Amino acid sequence: MADSSAQPEEEVALWRSMFVATTRLLHQVEGQVKPAVDLTLLDLGILFSLRGTGPQRMGSLAVLFGVDPSVITYRVGRLERLGHVERGRGETDLRVTNAAITPSGQAALRTGRAAMLEAAREHFFAYVDPADLPVLTRVFDDVLAQVPHQARAS
Repeated sequence: MADSSAQPEEEVALWRSMFVATTRLLHQVEGQVKPAVDLTLLDLGILFSLRGTGPQRMGSLAVLFGVDPSVITYRVGRLERLGHVERGRGETDLRVTNAAITPSGQAALRTGRAAMLEAAREHFFAYVDPADLPVLTRVFDDVLAQVPHQARAS
């Protein structure tokens, strides 16, 4: 849990640094990944999720990534046209649409993961003391565990 003794100025300074750094990092990393696999970071995130958990409902993916369901529908549609994902109906509820990763999606994910890791090493890990990695991992895991999972309305 956060230490309530932090001064508002410290919180604002940390928030600004985190926000600007994250925005810049995501822009830089996506700028290197997209030419390698013609996929956005969200596309890769969807493929990572499908590989890790198997077929998922569109609504579940929207909640996971905190985006409007229409964003997931659009991204999955593009991934489907590329042959990286296939859609199917739910086994128990035919109104449900599930997405599943294909072998082509697995291959794109391998390429994208390598490009993403290379870009992350260049733009993030090169500036982080390896001794700080466990602390950063703990901090972000703690924050992630507390941030509510909900789809963002458009």
